[in-house]
Amino acid sequence: PASALELKGEALFGSGTDGLKLTYSAGNSTGIIDSGYTSTGVEIRTAGVERGAFSSTGLAVSGDVTATTTAGADLRLATSIASVTDTANIGKITWNAPSEGSGPNANIVAGEIALIADGGWDSVRYTPSILTFKTTPVNGPAMVEAMRIDSAGNVGVGGPPTSLLTVR
Repeated sequence: PASALELKGEALFGSGTDGLKLTYSAGNSTGIIDSGYTSTGVEIRTAGVERGAFSSTGLAVSGDVTATTTAGADLRLATSIASVTDTANIGKITWNAPSEGSGPNANIVAGEIALIADGGWDSVRYTPSILTFKTTPVNGPAMVEAMRIDSAGNVGVGGPPTSLLTVR
């Protein structure tokens, strides 16, 4: 643009306790978008269409996500569980598909890859885990586990592994 608004300090868009606050700190070159002033979070829109949203529960993205780097892209999912116990869900990638409904049932889960703790974890990086792959069968009401890789490296297709490769 030919001109720009320069902000030093902070600006509040809204009315007192409801809105969006933009803050810039020259001391540490940090820009902050603070949605603490709004009850629903912050939406990111292009061409009038929501592409992503930050809320108190995290980030939701609609559309493609692209990471480009000369050092190789890295996607990290981290848990905030202080003490991981057996079968704790560490992280998962879930695919949703639109249904005919609306409201909270507007999307149904179609597939999932999940990492699950296999036993308790300790502070010395002993982190045994299980990787599960779930799909939804034709005319199936819900996802079922299609494949599992256990902490010993055994693979089970159609059920839990009982040896290096178990196919049911």
